[in-house]
Amino acid sequence: METGTVSHIEAQGNQTFLDGKFRLIGGASYRNYDLNTFGTLMGLADDDRSDAVKSVFGQGEFRIGDKIRLVGAARYDEGDLFEGQVSPKGAIVYTPNDNHAFRFTVNKAFQTANYSEFFLRANAGAPVNFSALEAGLRANAPARPRAGRRAAVGQLFTNSASVPVLARGNAALDVEKTTGYEVGYKGALSEKVYVTVDLYQNNITGFITDLLPGVNSAFPYWTAAGGRAGRRACRASSARSRPSSGANPATALAAAGLTRDENGNTAVLVSYTNAGDVDQKGLDVGIGFQLTSELRADATFSFFDFTVNSQRAGDQLLPNTPDRKATLGLTYEGARNGINASLSSRFVASYDWAAGVFVGRVPAQQQINATIGFDTGEGYRLFANGVNILDQQRYQMFGGAVIGRRVLFGISTLF
Repeated sequence: METGTVSHIEAQGNQTFLDGKFRLIGGASYRNYDLNTFGTLMGLADDDRSDAVKSVFGQGEFRIGDKIRLVGAARYDEGDLFEGQVSPKGAIVYTPNDNHAFRFTVNKAFQTANYSEFFLRANAGAPVNFSALEAGLRANAPARPRAGRRAAVGQLFTNSASVPVLARGNAALDVEKTTGYEVGYKGALSEKVYVTVDLYQNNITGFITDLLPGVNSAFPYWTAAGGRAGRRACRASSARSRPSSGANPATALAAAGLTRDENGNTAVLVSYTNAGDVDQKGLDVGIGFQLTSELRADATFSFFDFTVNSQRAGDQLLPNTPDRKATLGLTYEGARNGINASLSSRFVASYDWAAGVFVGRVPAQQQINATIGFDTGEGYRLFANGVNILDQQRYQMFGGAVIGRRVLFGISTLF
């Protein structure tokens, strides 16, 4: 059981100066998140919480003649879970005439971790048996007496035969940051043809990783209890290196995450950290044809690519999005008979997906959608909306639900 509410209040205003050549927009907002997982997702010390985000923002637009418009904007956000962040944006818009416009934009933005990434407290797998590792460490230990208390057999790793595997959030996570550059064009090539073209490139850093061992500084690598400091360090080094040299990657992974939990007991722990640097680039093209006064055809195409410049060992940096997708559509607007209808198709290439334990490939999709509506002329509109009308069984995220046909009927009115 989980309960959550989001409360948001915002105020903004705008003012023009210099006979309309300069326009200023400004505002502020306050958002509060209340969440209680009742111990199902987070530990009781971090659960039933309330966190706020305070923001101020502004944008200025200045016209230079009739063809050039300069835009500058900035936003400042400060929250209970992240340090203050400034997100600036700048753009130049060139409009040579009423039919064509060119745009160049630079902006910076950020994304915060979610509650699970901050405060997760759950089991991450079946317990691990470190009895063989303990026996090896004891067999290779020097025979001379040791100072301090020695752990009893089977208790070097608290309960060596059953060491729990835990997943923990990382309250020290930083935000993910992106810097983007965009070039765009939109224009009417003729009275019947309209085109939009957008090119973009982004650089994203500080990705929040998947659950990985040995990445959370709040849980340093395991050391043995009792004995001299040098001997404890020697045992810790042996515990890390012995399984890592074996053929079983699961055992090596467990050794890399060996630590002590909040109660001081031995555990294998996985958590999150910030790591990675990725470049993204893409192209979006749209074209529309006004076939008649009532019939219009539209088509879009998108291309996406990415390059991983660096990443944390063991992490999977995937965009979880296709590299190609396209749409085709036909729209009818009957001004005289009150009928409007559309028929569209969507094509998506297959792509790899990785999010937590859900790792796999999302298959290619082809989907047909249709809508029809009728204005009665008396203030009412009847409509039907069909998505995936051929009932193709597809999932849009690996591990997600299979989505089939959906049809919605309704009536709307204005009063």
